[in-house]
Amino acid sequence: MPIIEIDNYLKKIDNLTDNGNLEQAAFHCLYLLRQFPKMLRIYEKLGRTFLEMDNYNGALNTYLRLCSAQPDNFLNHISLAYTYVECGRIENSILHCETAKCLQPDNQPVIKDLSSWMEAHSVAFSSDDRLLEEFSAGIRAYHEKDYTDGCKHFFAAGKKPMPNLPVLFLGLSYYEKGETQKGVWLLESLLRREPYNQTALCTLAAYYSDQDRMKFHHCLDKLIDLDPEFQHWEIKDGKLVSQHFPINVAYYDWTGIPNTRVRIGWHQASEKLILNDNSKIPAWLDLLPIADNSSAPEESIQSLLNELEISDSGEMFYRKSFFSSKNTIQEPISGEQKPSAQEKTSNSSELDEAFNYLEHIASRGFQPIDPRPNKAVSEKESDQNKENEPDQQTDEIQPVQTPSTEDRQMMREAWRCFSTDQQELGVQLYQKLIAKPNCVTAVKEELEKLVILFPENEELANLYNSIKE
Repeated sequence: MPIIEIDNYLKKIDNLTDNGNLEQAAFHCLYLLRQFPKMLRIYEKLGRTFLEMDNYNGALNTYLRLCSAQPDNFLNHISLAYTYVECGRIENSILHCETAKCLQPDNQPVIKDLSSWMEAHSVAFSSDDRLLEEFSAGIRAYHEKDYTDGCKHFFAAGKKPMPNLPVLFLGLSYYEKGETQKGVWLLESLLRREPYNQTALCTLAAYYSDQDRMKFHHCLDKLIDLDPEFQHWEIKDGKLVSQHFPINVAYYDWTGIPNTRVRIGWHQASEKLILNDNSKIPAWLDLLPIADNSSAPEESIQSLLNELEISDSGEMFYRKSFFSSKNTIQEPISGEQKPSAQEKTSNSSELDEAFNYLEHIASRGFQPIDPRPNKAVSEKESDQNKENEPDQQTDEIQPVQTPSTEDRQMMREAWRCFSTDQQELGVQLYQKLIAKPNCVTAVKEELEKLVILFPENEELANLYNSIKE
């Protein structure tokens, strides 16, 4: 197979689609997608090809993934609106029509064409929606670099037109106007819902490039997944941008007869074959995740900012996202499935990694916060305490008591409660554990680390103080 640059490969796919060779174009898109399973430019070609094929289910699957990574691209919303109409889902179409209009509030040619198309398909905007006007006003202010005015409008827009867009632009506005901590906090919170949001990743990567190299590479790895050209980057206007360099791939010659089966691994020999269906994206690929905006958590912008105010350092990455920072949004799975032994091993290794990290923090000299005031002890009281102390028995070596397997499992469950925002349940489990003499020492070590991470939890602090002595 000849070796060509991927840019030339994508141009060939465009030519195939223009000339009506749709099945061949879809085949080449899926062939490239198996090598670059999150590359946005391939999804763009595949979405257009599926629309030309009248394959609306395939197009919907493709454009939802594009919109999850680039929710601020109005073309993605126009394509989704059209696809939803063809699928008979008018309410979803209205949402994306409104979003496209709000993202381009002063682009009269686009608004005119969009309005004409909506009228032809009996789709109407929401009547007199003040929140949409607030968001549009915020977009105007943002493009005019009036970030203070933009913050006011994005804050007022709440969850319109889509739940995550006001958070994105409010975070960007805070970042641009110099309130960096607020901006980074909001963008980090957004990545919990849209882990591959390209605009948020580019901004955070630029910020962390000289602040925290581990977080920087966390963002950069995802950007490279979306566009391999990010392997060569520069910082421009406060954002990380890619630099063009050639990416060579093997061109797969079309024989005229579509292959019905294909090997799972392209880079290694394997006898395992799977069905090759050019009408949909293979389910076995590590796909670009879909962010479900319709069921986004009811978490207001004000509540996010309140979290920032009560936090110690303003860093969400370690306190709330450390345990899931490398995960993506999981698509719903039909039917109940029990975790395999391999999955259980993976979960245990991630938990062990978290334990090791917290031990690293504790070794730096941080001390847990004790909410109880320390009482001064007089010299007389000190002497009395010494008199009341029993003589230490140095002759006997007390056996070391360790938690049983069952107790250790309960400790892990209690720990996991704190990593999944079930702190109250975690405290209850630790209360049961400290009632067992063989668990006190081990529980004390865990509580010492948790108090560092969650200093606002008074019940946790009181529990730790009760066994600290």
